[in-house]
Amino acid sequence: MRRGGSSDTRTVIKWGTVVVMVYCSGYWMGYSHAILPAREQITRKQSGVYEEKKYQHIQRETQVNVKPVIDDEKKEDDIAEQNNDAQYEVLDSRGNHLTVAKHFIDLTYKPTKLQKQHLAGKQLTQSEIEALPMYKNVFSNDLLPCGRKVMICPPWKMESDTLQIPLKHLPRKKATSVDQKYDRRAVNCQKSGIWHKISLDDHKLILRVIEKLLQVKKGDYVFDWGSGCGHKLKFLSDSREVAGLGVDVSEKSVEYSVVNTTKNNHFCRANGVRVDEWIPENYFDHAISFGSVYHVYNRTTFCSVIRSMVRVVKKGGRVYNGWTENAEYRRADIAPCLRDLPVTIDIVEERKAFSHVPVFPLKAQQTIPNTYSLVVTKTEATTPRFWKYVPITCTTHKCDEVSY
Repeated sequence: MRRGGSSDTRTVIKWGTVVVMVYCSGYWMGYSHAILPAREQITRKQSGVYEEKKYQHIQRETQVNVKPVIDDEKKEDDIAEQNNDAQYEVLDSRGNHLTVAKHFIDLTYKPTKLQKQHLAGKQLTQSEIEALPMYKNVFSNDLLPCGRKVMICPPWKMESDTLQIPLKHLPRKKATSVDQKYDRRAVNCQKSGIWHKISLDDHKLILRVIEKLLQVKKGDYVFDWGSGCGHKLKFLSDSREVAGLGVDVSEKSVEYSVVNTTKNNHFCRANGVRVDEWIPENYFDHAISFGSVYHVYNRTTFCSVIRSMVRVVKKGGRVYNGWTENAEYRRADIAPCLRDLPVTIDIVEERKAFSHVPVFPLKAQQTIPNTYSLVVTKTEATTPRFWKYVPITCTTHKCDEVSY
């Protein structure tokens, strides 16, 4: 008998070894995919900041005279902070918005005197801005009843405009995007809207507070980030003859808004993170958002969105963002986010501001409002140089200032 056994035996041993190696390799690959979040696997080679554990505990305040109800909508979006997995925070570099979005904002035309003044930070009238050559692809020739030109809605790009809800925020762990979620809820637009158990009367009371904080005047032109069913702009139009533009990712919500709200308003299905690619600077009288910006699920991007809302309002205009808790964006990080902009900042505690509202929406696992409203006043017209970078990078525990 030959040493080492027969050739058949050696063949069996050889292939058995290969099978074991392949099996172990497959097991390790599966294990690595199981322990690494999908987004981290895709982007771990990029520079960025890893979150460790989510959010500081917020001490509850004294009970106020409010009849609160936990919004069923938030049961899908907010889970206990101590159960949150590590989240990767990174904001893709967009560069200067004037070059990123050449298909809308176009500088190839010979600049006029007014366009040079606009780019230098001089506040122009809305009609002057609409007439600038660089915005030729932004405005159509159609007019709203208020006399302002209708904006051309950007094309919806599924691969880049879809905002995915992180699986850890979904109890059923079924992949869902923000637009899919609110498309399902748009059926309630004709009743109480996409907020469960919060009536339209409650929404009107909430909006009256926002209206006072913004100091809205008759005839103002308002930008609504996350316009939903269009109720906010409709209420403002009915009470103050306000006109506005609303953007939302939900196709069905936008369809309802176009058909059922006043003709003074215009609505687009668009990714709110990218409004600086097609909406003119220093253009609107005010900008509002209530319970919407947190859907970006990224604190650095949250800062970027607030800055983009400041960008689109004119000198003296105000930006309102409401229904935010520290777990989504800390009050202390507002000033660093806006530190380089010509603005003043006010933070309003909603447990006091909305104490008269019979049913005010609550975040998950809360019994009294722990949210805040942000009011930003723009003191000077801005220029494109402000929007090239975001001045902070956030982790769970803090936002670090970045110098460029």
